Amino acid sequence: LYTGLRDRDCASMRFADVDFEVGTLSRPEPKGGRKRAFVIPVAEQVLDIFQRRRGENRFEVEHDHAYVFPANRHKLGEPCELCGGPCRVTCVQVAKLAGHEYSVAWNPHALRRTFSAVADEIEVPEKLLAVLLNHKPDPRNMTRRYPGRPSDDRLRNAAQRIADALDERMQPASTGRVAALAGGRR
Repeated sequence: LYTGLRDRDCASMRFADVDFEVGTLSRPEPKGGRKRAFVIPVAEQVLDIFQRRRGENRFEVEHDHAYVFPANRHKLGEPCELCGGPCRVTCVQVAKLAGHEYSVAWNPHALRRTFSAVADEIEVPEKLLAVLLNHKPDPRNMTRRYPGRPSDDRLRNAAQRIADALDERMQPASTGRVAALAGGRR
């Protein structure tokens, strides 16, 4: 959610891809392959999560400490040990595991869309968002292709603003910022 990465990039992320000192994340083989490899600055919240995962991984998963988000291995098409279904789950399954009942369909790409929507709400320039999301530049839009890649400082500032805005929106329901949906619960 805090990075806007594609689910495949999150699942394949290794600690070797994270530079804790500089505050960047590299994706050596994203969608599009090695030619689309990229390095992006990340928000403080992301680095905090990565630090916590590095410590937790030593105790939670014996077989592989290299992955930021390791998972129990199962063959493609076999049921997941956690939910019994394929790796893509619904909110219903996630909610049941958390002890709640909801019926909204969900998949990991929803997190990427949320990152993008919040960036739009807080008016992050489209060019900065495109770099953070590793979107391929539109060859028809010449203006967006100039003056090249934005600086890491501008990208880091945009990533931090998005993460802070996400935090703001994730306040507990007791803040009164959660509205009841028709026919639903608050």
